Amino acid sequence: MTKKQFRLRIVLIVILVLAGTGWFIFMNLSKTEETKPLPLKILPDKVDIQAEDILYTEIGGGNVKYEIRAKTVYYIKENDMAEFKEIGVTITTPSGNIYTIVSDQGTYDMTKKDITLQGNVVVESEAKDRITTDYLLYTAADNKIHTDSLVTVVYRNIELKGTGLTFWLEERRLSLLQRVEAKIKQK
Repeated sequence: MTKKQFRLRIVLIVILVLAGTGWFIFMNLSKTEETKPLPLKILPDKVDIQAEDILYTEIGGGNVKYEIRAKTVYYIKENDMAEFKEIGVTITTPSGNIYTIVSDQGTYDMTKKDITLQGNVVVESEAKDRITTDYLLYTAADNKIHTDSLVTVVYRNIELKGTGLTFWLEERRLSLLQRVEAKIKQK
């Protein structure tokens, strides 16, 4: 093999290696970004639908408007029930009173229109009156919220603590049921 043939073979080998490397790089860079398949989500038993970042609005009996926002919702058709995580509820009464309720989780009975809230429940009126508790039930038929849990109510410069509460939204009438303590703060 002559020196010229040897150089020609080396040049061809280098060209083939460079071409192969170039082809490999080109193929990897030119691939359109493939969408990764979504991870398989296994829904809890009896859950028919799961949704993220939802807004649900309904006008209930007596023209009470509910607006429910939640990070996650699970709908269970068998019970006609929705379960929420990180829930916020705005209730507007026919007379225009607006109450905002937030909690860690809750359920909404689609038939009765009742809402159950659990974990760090905070109710606030437009006037910034505030109720805090760990568990709260809104009963649509009576247009009231109630609980048997410990509760704190802040109304202007008055702070009330007790066990159990019933609050009729339309009438703006509140009853603390047991072991009531009151503090009046100086303005």
